[in-house]
Amino acid sequence: MIQRAAVAVSCLILLAACQAPPPPEPELTAADRQAIADEVLRLNQEFYELSRPEDLEASMAYWAEGADAFFVGEPAVFAQGIRVLNSKEEMAQFFGGMVGTRTSTNFDPQASYAAVLSPDVAVTVTEQHWNITDTLGVTGSTFPLSSTTVWVKENGAWKVMHHHQSWTNNAIEEEGEG
Repeated sequence: MIQRAAVAVSCLILLAACQAPPPPEPELTAADRQAIADEVLRLNQEFYELSRPEDLEASMAYWAEGADAFFVGEPAVFAQGIRVLNSKEEMAQFFGGMVGTRTSTNFDPQASYAAVLSPDVAVTVTEQHWNITDTLGVTGSTFPLSSTTVWVKENGAWKVMHHHQSWTNNAIEEEGEG
């Protein structure tokens, strides 16, 4: 009786061990990669056209609902210079405080690049110029800005999981002087 049980258990173990591994994810073709790159670059352009502190709702619509869930430990959803915001709620509070200080935040993309990591993850890098028009209608100096955005598929749509932007304190007009 014990021998039969041992043989049965051994057969079950052998059967479980001989299961075929799951099929590998299909390789992305060059055309697949280009299509994904084109889509995230288009969204990246829209993100800058519509994503402004003055319209917080439009800005937040680009963000993944579960953006912080991708991180192991403390999330870092948004980084500006050396400041890190850990959630969409922190972002809404941070940018919401700017609403009464300007009429527009103006971005002028100069070049954008895309890296496709998988069918569900892509990264864009953008070089651009930016300035602010205050509540009196005066547009300030223009500064160079670079940004990196990590895009993930969420419920079939590309959404921002992480965004980082940095700029210099030297206005473009000043950089050309001297």
